[in-house]
Amino acid sequence: MNTYKLPIHLIRQYLFCPRVVYFLEVLCIPKTSPSWVKEGEVHHKKQAELFKRRTLARFQLEEALFKSNVTLSHDACNFYGICDGLLISSTHIYPVEIKLHGSKPTTAQKMQLIAYGILAEKIYKKRFELGFILYEEKGKTIPLHVNEEEKKILTCKVEEIRHLIEQGKLPYSNADDGKCTQCEFENYCNDRF
Repeated sequence: MNTYKLPIHLIRQYLFCPRVVYFLEVLCIPKTSPSWVKEGEVHHKKQAELFKRRTLARFQLEEALFKSNVTLSHDACNFYGICDGLLISSTHIYPVEIKLHGSKPTTAQKMQLIAYGILAEKIYKKRFELGFILYEEKGKTIPLHVNEEEKKILTCKVEEIRHLIEQGKLPYSNADDGKCTQCEFENYCNDRF
């Protein structure tokens, strides 16, 4: 388990419901992608093309370089992933997450953004204190300020997830009906109903 690197998308899944991680990583049950996942993939490709022609005014940064779909991994971190975008200035790094739907960042989205920021900070050796979540359907750009305490919380969450996988025991779920009815593993949680 010491060499296992956690895919960042599992942080979001874990915060949705810990059992999703259990089914994917412990039982290795293949995940079926709901239609909105495909919709999101198409949207991300379209956004990458649009960013080539857009200015960065929506981020209110004086000068920065934008890179899309950046693979991030660092030896000092036991997680990795592909960030939708990075804004790189002379002193700072700003991760960008693009969401098709929504208007207010969830805890899971923020933790995902923080994970990308931590990796980018180490790779590019620039400060990470701010990131952005873009809700394209509503045309919203939400700046998220990040402090050291939140970075520590993310690190603890990663360790919780790694521990869950290592133990291999079905975790408790506090998911509600709204979450369960949209979960691709609903049929595996007979104790929930």
